[in-house]
Amino acid sequence: MLKVGIIGTDNIVSEFITACCDIQGVQISSFYSHSLEKAKFVALKNNLTVNIVDNFEDMLDFILILFILLYQTGYIVNKQNIFYSNKNMF
Repeated sequence: MLKVGIIGTDNIVSEFITACCDIQGVQISSFYSHSLEKAKFVALKNNLTVNIVDNFEDMLDFILILFILLYQTGYIVNKQNIFYSNKNMF
């Protein structure tokens, strides 16, 4: 199973989730958002049971691939942390 983590809760996230659900062997397993309530809303809206975190490093144990679906990522993600965690980032 390819476990995917998502950073972001904008409208494009729902489209991405729909696309992932159509692919066998792909599972959305974790959301990061600075707003836990917004992340919970997106998970419920898309009928997902996922790990929801507001600390980026907390999601790394639950994913193999990270998708960043935000316009500005510099204030959230330390790219060096991703590099050392051996996760793929898109």
